[in-house]
Amino acid sequence: MDSDEEQEWVPLKNRPEWLDVVPVEQDDGLNPVVPIAYKEEFIETMNYFRALYRVDERSSPALQLTTEAIKLNSRNYTFFEICLGGVGKGYSVWLLIKSGKVRFCVF
Repeated sequence: MDSDEEQEWVPLKNRPEWLDVVPVEQDDGLNPVVPIAYKEEFIETMNYFRALYRVDERSSPALQLTTEAIKLNSRNYTFFEICLGGVGKGYSVWLLIKSGKVRFCVF
């Protein structure tokens, strides 16, 4: 297990860098046909990701959040678009494939 996987997850609402961000909840409508039982970490990460996506935020913390979102759902291509789009904003993004898992390093 990697050292970053061994660390306990700290909710975004408890991290100082996210205190000024208002999360955007997923809108499934009034009567969702089949509600999905997401884990709390996934729900909160996606709520903050939606808030940043709405305003096209591409800061270093936003790219770090995108990295966390990728770890939770590596099949969401929007995450990759955002992360790779950060390269044009003065950031370097390294894609690492380790043990079949995708890892990003944002500098």
